[in-house]
Amino acid sequence: MEQNELTFWVCYRIDEAGKYNYLGDGKGHIRLFKSEEALSKFLDENKVDKENVFTHAIKGLFAVPEPEIKPEAIKLYSPKVALPPSAQEQLAEWKKKRKRMA
Repeated sequence: MEQNELTFWVCYRIDEAGKYNYLGDGKGHIRLFKSEEALSKFLDENKVDKENVFTHAIKGLFAVPEPEIKPEAIKLYSPKVALPPSAQEQLAEWKKKRKRMA
């Protein structure tokens, strides 16, 4: 495999229920390694049983979350032109006129 800056290595174990448990960073994220050698070195330093661990490369196949929009960042603009009255406003105006005529 040729070197690519978007190629990372990950490892996981399969538990009794058949779920994939990826090696994490302790904050809920998957731990990424820049090379297979770096991953192997990490596993050796932490004395992980390599027979039960599966490793594979990922080539930029991860999602970048959309930035969160804060409510105060949303600006509402009112139109500069006069809008026609709504149906409810028209009914209220007609009721006023009828009362004046009666």
